Amino acid sequence: MTKRDVRLSGGELKALLLSDEDGFRKVLQTVVQETL
Repeated sequence: MTKRDVRLSGGELKALLLSDEDGFRKVLQTVVQETL
């Protein structure tokens, strides 16, 4: 299994979430999938 290490600053994360209506959903989905 490939391990991904993605690090974002608070400002970068906020910009990502605000740039797309589904930004939070996409981030949450990725976190949950990586956890499983």
